Amino acid sequence: MLEDLGMDDEGDDDPVLLPNGNAAVLKKVVQWCTHHKDDPPPPEDDENKENRTDDIPVWDHKFLKVDHGTLIELTLAANYLDIKGLLDVTCKTIANMLKGKIPEEIRKTFNIKNDFTEEEEPSVGEKEVPMEAVASKGKHTLGRTVSLLCLYAGLLQILETDIDDRYGDLDSRADSDIPEIPPSSDRTPEILKKALSGLSSRWKNWWIRGILTLTMISLFFLIIYMGSFMLMLLVLGIQVKCFHEIITIGYRVYRSYELPWFRTLSWYFLLCVNYFFYGETVADYFATFVQREEQLQFLIRYHRFISFALYLAGFCMFVLSLVKKHYRLQFYMFAWTHVTLLITVTQSHLVIQNLFEGMIWFLVPISSVICNDITAYLFGFFFGRTPLIKLSPKKTWEGFIGGFFSTVVFGFIAAYVLSKYQYFVCPVEYRSDVNSFVTECEPSELFQLQSYSLPPFLKAVLRRERVSLYPFQIHSVALSTFASLIGPFGGFFASGFKRAFKIKDFANTIPGHGGIMDRFDCQYLMATFVHVYITSFIRGPNPSKVLQQLLVLQPEQQLNIYKTLKMHLIEKGILQPTLKV
Repeated sequence: MLEDLGMDDEGDDDPVLLPNGNAAVLKKVVQWCTHHKDDPPPPEDDENKENRTDDIPVWDHKFLKVDHGTLIELTLAANYLDIKGLLDVTCKTIANMLKGKIPEEIRKTFNIKNDFTEEEEPSVGEKEVPMEAVASKGKHTLGRTVSLLCLYAGLLQILETDIDDRYGDLDSRADSDIPEIPPSSDRTPEILKKALSGLSSRWKNWWIRGILTLTMISLFFLIIYMGSFMLMLLVLGIQVKCFHEIITIGYRVYRSYELPWFRTLSWYFLLCVNYFFYGETVADYFATFVQREEQLQFLIRYHRFISFALYLAGFCMFVLSLVKKHYRLQFYMFAWTHVTLLITVTQSHLVIQNLFEGMIWFLVPISSVICNDITAYLFGFFFGRTPLIKLSPKKTWEGFIGGFFSTVVFGFIAAYVLSKYQYFVCPVEYRSDVNSFVTECEPSELFQLQSYSLPPFLKAVLRRERVSLYPFQIHSVALSTFASLIGPFGGFFASGFKRAFKIKDFANTIPGHGGIMDRFDCQYLMATFVHVYITSFIRGPNPSKVLQQLLVLQPEQQLNIYKTLKMHLIEKGILQPTLKV
């Protein structure tokens, strides 16, 4: 064949009809083709096939042990002659050479002189650059004079994968690189399917959502009746389920990588973080119980050290589980787990903290979000015309505005009703004498009727100058406003997340609603706001925590504090100077 082309074995520099090529390059191409002439035809391109750079055959690996300039010229020749097999192995070889190298190392490896101006380089990275165009920019060969950015751009275009094969920036991959997650099976009860079989899909979904919503609200009322401890267990159960749904998405998206210990370590970290947060809660709110149990005293005294040791063990297990060629993805999923913990465990901890301040601080915010979700859906369903945000095409301005006014009115009325009962307004405390949680107290000023003077415009409307309100009702307006104006952005955030991973819902736990996370995406944002609101405007120092710290002091220190406190109370006139201890 070489003789037919007018070339001999010694004329390596003879010109040939090949851009940026010579006889030596063409000889290499012919040699490769001769070796692979009996190979079966390559399979059809599969868009979902994972692109790899570690599957180069042994013969090809030895064949491509050439200088860098020749390697680049072989790539150009394979591209020009449309020899897919040779093009694949040359591009993969170059990609392997680029792994883990910084730009300066790449320039040195390929003897690259960056002959593009600073003005030209940004445009090179923004558009596709064919390898032929890259070569024409150089003065001799691609491997000697091409811009570093062009080397990247041309290689990416031909290989159609990250040059660092999973070591590169995952965010730079196109959305099509995210594998499709198969839709979850429909869990709608058969009795509902039969009853609604004659309706359109729009009304069928409306009835399913409505029936399941009423069912969940009824169960929620039952749990409220069962007391604060059951509410805490409910919060913990929801936290675990939300964590499971988010972690499952990550596992299903990247299941083909078979990451070692990913799910095991994820659940271990969940256990560690829960131990840290709720150990602090036990120390703060169960002080009298802790004082009776010596084992618990040890755990509480060294709680943070134990928590850190547990986390450190998980950290070491993660490092030991690192596997070559999975490094970047393993760190990515490590971050995925920690962000999920931040979203679920931290927020659920704040929910329980709010609950200890009194059930009303738990019920009004949560019911406000539920009310906003329901009323916004109803207003949008019947009156929605104007799209609100592209992330959620079904959300409308009509639903958003209708939900806002409905939520403020609902929160104001709910605050009035709940403020009448000690069961809802008293802080939740653990009483060791009865070994249970109690909600008995003298209601604070927030839950005692106060007389307020009305603004002039309301006086004319209501025809009265003063009105009696619970101060908490005024606070409920702030809570309801946040629930209806800012809370939905938690849902928009979740919508963006689901779109990024091409899923409709986090799971199919609740027919017509999706997963638990689909219903609580706004609740977590609300919990943080309520906690910040309480600590900023409502709550003072925690007496239980102060008492616990006093009880762990030495007797001499306790006596000094007692004397100082006694003198302070005498100066304030609270104690009489003649009072003897």
